[in-house]
Amino acid sequence: MFGKRNDLSKSQLSFSQPVNEAASYEDFLSQLEELFNGEDAEAFFEAIENAPVRWQRKSEVMISKVVGLLRAGEEDEAKKVLDEIERIHPRFAPLYYYKANLYMQNLYLAHTLRMIHKVRALGTLDDEAENSMSEMEEISRKMVEETAAELGVSYDQMEKSQLVSRGLAGKLSSGQWQGAEQNARAMRFGSSQSGQPPAMTIPIFFILWEE
Repeated sequence: MFGKRNDLSKSQLSFSQPVNEAASYEDFLSQLEELFNGEDAEAFFEAIENAPVRWQRKSEVMISKVVGLLRAGEEDEAKKVLDEIERIHPRFAPLYYYKANLYMQNLYLAHTLRMIHKVRALGTLDDEAENSMSEMEEISRKMVEETAAELGVSYDQMEKSQLVSRGLAGKLSSGQWQGAEQNARAMRFGSSQSGQPPAMTIPIFFILWEE
């Protein structure tokens, strides 16, 4: 079961000594994929923490850790790692895809759209990620447009302000947009109807993104 780690006292960016210097980086990524798909959370995180330091700071490994943390339900830790990726690798487009997913889950629509804009300014992800972004963008724009019309402001004003949260609060509390809300939350990393994530995405979306 790919669940929460037992020991959360370790830094999510801790660096220990390399276990196997001879292993190639590509082999290491394949190992992470196997551990992730095998739902062995402890082994997955141990592999990252025991990897050579130079590998641990690579954008692909850091985003793999994010996906693992999200699948384990550790969103706060995942957000910390995403922020660290943005500090070290600000031009790594997939990090903004995952930030967009998190913002969409919480219906921070303007933030979702900003993250999607950043992805598109940097490159192209794989087809699955591009389709997911298009769906997020369509839902976000529609909800922002409707709220802007009701509040009597322009779309640009709405997107750039904090009015989104204010406008959504009334909608959601009154039961409106239930379908859109459910769709937005269901889009969280490709959750299936059962509520369980599919056997997913490492080598994730970072493999196929192009500048």
